[in-house]
Amino acid sequence: MTLVSKAYKEIWEDWTGADNISTAVADGIMWLNTSDAGGTAFAIVADAQGTIVQGATDGTDDDMIEIAHQLLAWTPAHGELYMEARVKISVGAVASGSFTVGFNDDVLEDSNALPVTLSGTTFTSNSSTFVGVVYDGAATNADVHAFFVDDDGDTTTPIADLRMTGITPVLNEWLTVAVRLTANTPATVTQSEAATAGGSVVAEIDVVEESTGRYVQKRFATSIDRNVLLTPHIAMQNSGAVAHTFEIDYICVRMSRIGHD
Repeated sequence: MTLVSKAYKEIWEDWTGADNISTAVADGIMWLNTSDAGGTAFAIVADAQGTIVQGATDGTDDDMIEIAHQLLAWTPAHGELYMEARVKISVGAVASGSFTVGFNDDVLEDSNALPVTLSGTTFTSNSSTFVGVVYDGAATNADVHAFFVDDDGDTTTPIADLRMTGITPVLNEWLTVAVRLTANTPATVTQSEAATAGGSVVAEIDVVEESTGRYVQKRFATSIDRNVLLTPHIAMQNSGAVAHTFEIDYICVRMSRIGHD
């Protein structure tokens, strides 16, 4: 008998099924979200793209909305972990907002700030582990940046090397963001030992600006542990007295499945 197996676990979330988003874990709920007081949590809406999810902040400084898979169950331990999402700010001054797209070690930050913020040329991480893309209207330049933090230790990579030059969000423009984590596996480690083995992770971060066709990739050897447990996480925060609307067309997440020794 030949066994046919899928070598990875995958979520392709195109928001075409029943509403599986909630603020609390329950049967049938895949995505958890929250919004600060006055904001509007992410919900499925009709759009020219078909169905998308949309959330909004109010005009209060630091008002935040966020969405994530409901479990810390995603890891690069078995080879590769990948996330892709298509996002945009559709209402509000882009320079008065900030957002992150990537893998996070908290399902929801709740009333905390974004996992990572950038003021001037100084990053502030609010997560113990995060890897992905950061856009902040308070930054010295208007481009998105790649970033990672591991065990509360921010990357020491110079900001010029983190800057994804030329990828500058504008209102109502879709950005496609991809984050690929690949485990460096010690040669002596078998697949069945991988979940508890040591070793670090290489991060490859890609962003496409659809209105211009610009594409930038950053690739880093990180200090992130290969067996870290993460969740795909997207959040937006208001940095000025202007309400913002943020939209997500789709989220795709794929994780290598443990194999045979």
